[in-house]
Amino acid sequence: MKYLPLLSLLSLLSLFILSAVANVEKTIFLASSPTDSFPSPLPSPLLSIFPSLPLRTEINASFIEGEAWFLLQNLNRGQRYEVRICWLATQPTSFTLETFALADAGKRLLRVQNQADYFSLNDTLMQNVPPVGVDLILDPFLMNVLPRSLLPTLLYLVVISGLAVWISGFIGRQVEILIKDEKESKSQ
Repeated sequence: MKYLPLLSLLSLLSLFILSAVANVEKTIFLASSPTDSFPSPLPSPLLSIFPSLPLRTEINASFIEGEAWFLLQNLNRGQRYEVRICWLATQPTSFTLETFALADAGKRLLRVQNQADYFSLNDTLMQNVPPVGVDLILDPFLMNVLPRSLLPTLLYLVVISGLAVWISGFIGRQVEILIKDEKESKSQ
């Protein structure tokens, strides 16, 4: 019963963790799968996105679905990639990402569909939707398992876990010594 407040607090915190949302949309694809088809004619001009080099740009948004096109470049055949789009929470927008294969395996076409996702009593804001500032990230996977950008986080977790195990072992040994000393002093 003495741990009930702590368990209640942890349960409450877990509710917040499960309901966390972020302004990120992503899609994962394999660079060598030319099975998708892309709409014709190809939109132009296209901004290029390269692996591990975020592209910061603005996308025109509206309350009817709009789209923007980007060219994914420098892709390695057979490698898995993740494309993410991140945007400000102050600009509520729904995004859908879709990639299309091109004849050149080192390139792929990205379509970003978007729609403004808010309501305002400000008529000007409802009539003239401002462009949405976005970051587009093309993240290669390491060994087709883990996005490269997660490697520092993974290393951090391994180091912290190792330290936690070592510190808990040290504290456990100290507690055992205290208990043993306490028992010895009571037996005398």
